[in-house]
Amino acid sequence: MFPNNKAWITVPDIIPFFAVLSPNTPTAQIEQQVILAQTLDVKNGLPKALVTALNTAILASPQQYRTNKTYVDGDKVFYNSVFYIALDAIAVNEAPPSADWANYELMNFYNVFVKRWLAGLTMKRYMPYLGLHGTQWGLEQFNQEGFGQVSDKRRAELLNSIAGQTSAYESEMINYLNEVNWTLDGVTYERDTLCKQVQSKLPFTVIGAGARNQRRFLDENNNRVIWEE
Repeated sequence: MFPNNKAWITVPDIIPFFAVLSPNTPTAQIEQQVILAQTLDVKNGLPKALVTALNTAILASPQQYRTNKTYVDGDKVFYNSVFYIALDAIAVNEAPPSADWANYELMNFYNVFVKRWLAGLTMKRYMPYLGLHGTQWGLEQFNQEGFGQVSDKRRAELLNSIAGQTSAYESEMINYLNEVNWTLDGVTYERDTLCKQVQSKLPFTVIGAGARNQRRFLDENNNRVIWEE
């Protein structure tokens, strides 16, 4: 499903939602967690057909709208924070929105809902390892001069906060999909099962918090059902 292993988001996409991440974070350091979140969490939370369509659209990378360029039917652009699809041959300098442009719903869904949800999923995977480095001599934790180490308790508190924020983003995304009947750009993305696992909360026992593991499911009426292990 992700043949190119291309991350859907980068550090600048995450920081607006989770400012705790440093803008100097190396791409390779966070990209692995983004791809894991995509291939494990996103695949588990959305219909396969929708994930495939998103991956194709994101890899196509619609370009910023340009003046002095003629667009033809089907061309896709990004303009003033919104994605558009050309409906016909567009005259030079006829910028969207207009009757000749339609909202590119799939990419706008990604831009408004999926991006921040994926940012949260990424941070949930990255936070337990933030600041840690494994060597042949063991696990090391680096800290800037003048700053103390983050305790396991504080790390767990931050992770709980991120998990709650991510869950809120997920709920808003699912609510939106319900509002549009899981249809974007005229394509209906059926759910894979009537009762599917949406997300598993990371058990914080691995970092000392001792919280119970929760699993959230959607029943046939799209209501959340929660089991605690």
